[in-house]
Amino acid sequence: IIGGGCAGLSLANQLIDQAYQGHALILDSRSRYEDDRSWCFWDTQPSTYSYLISQTWQNWRFNSAGKPVQTQACKGYAYHYVRAADFYSYAMTQIASTTQINLKLNTPVLSITPAGDAWRITTPNQDYLASQIVDTRPPSKKVLEKACLFQCFVGLEVAQLDPLQAPDSLDLMTEMRVAEQAFCFNYILPISTEKTLVEVTFFSSKPIKPAIISKHLNELLALKGWQKTRVIRQETGMLPMGLPQYTFTDSIATSAENYVTAGMGGGALRASSGYGFLRIQRWAKQAAVSLVKHKKLVGQPATPPILALMDNVFLRVIEQNPELGPIIFERLLARVPPLRFLRFMDDRPSFTDVMSIIISLPKIPFLKGLISLTWRK
Repeated sequence: IIGGGCAGLSLANQLIDQAYQGHALILDSRSRYEDDRSWCFWDTQPSTYSYLISQTWQNWRFNSAGKPVQTQACKGYAYHYVRAADFYSYAMTQIASTTQINLKLNTPVLSITPAGDAWRITTPNQDYLASQIVDTRPPSKKVLEKACLFQCFVGLEVAQLDPLQAPDSLDLMTEMRVAEQAFCFNYILPISTEKTLVEVTFFSSKPIKPAIISKHLNELLALKGWQKTRVIRQETGMLPMGLPQYTFTDSIATSAENYVTAGMGGGALRASSGYGFLRIQRWAKQAAVSLVKHKKLVGQPATPPILALMDNVFLRVIEQNPELGPIIFERLLARVPPLRFLRFMDDRPSFTDVMSIIISLPKIPFLKGLISLTWRK
């Protein structure tokens, strides 16, 4: 397993849960795990992944800049938060409980080359031979350049706050606006009565530097009166949105049956939103079951064609018309029944769900986006 991030460790968790009797080795370049990120997703309440979840909200809030804040909810569903420290701690405990799976940190992979029916993995200290490989490394810079949009964000978890919203509500997309020639919004999670995660997020055709986003984040903190609060941790990210399916990896082994890709580099992120945690968990279970039963790994499944088309048209519209971002998301969140919206976000929409989404969107820009996408192909 190349890469010990969310995808690599999720696969390890599932292999242990499925009582895998073979041996697996995880190689990762980092020297230690840090509480440097978080994953969120909509799921049933309670969630299948309750053992990883540290906070849950029943209501999500949204608005365009200058308009009243609206609140939405869906009976039986909630928005769940997994912090990196908890996820990594669980995985480390799992791995420590077995001799079948080992993790080697501070071990960057220099090259992967065929060795008969196997693969030779070269690292600075030694070479390894593997009968099968799952590559969970992020896309290369060359591949990232093919993204339609980039989701860039900077967030601070700050302490000793009295959040303005109710503890069972989060600001999912508030003050939606255009800034730095890109679609922008605030994302505020009241983790507890003493701690809040405050982020500013951009959907931009070009990567936006963290220093620029931090300026907008500082303005938000000042507006809330939180600029002098203690900072617990920071998280920064740049997620590619809308990578073509065939560019997720530039590996030499993309056509080999015993070499598969997963995680961000395998196309796990939903193109239109950047969400990927549930996709990774489903793949990890599928891959582990396949390996145990059939001795064969499977890679991250591709996005269903209709969803891939809708996502790509959506990204094209935002790329060409960032000022439409607030209108589009406000319509999606306000006009589409919550359960239909969540099933769409969860990759499991019915035909009626898809039609409800389409009806809610502005027709002319999306028709132009579809024509533009078809013309480019």
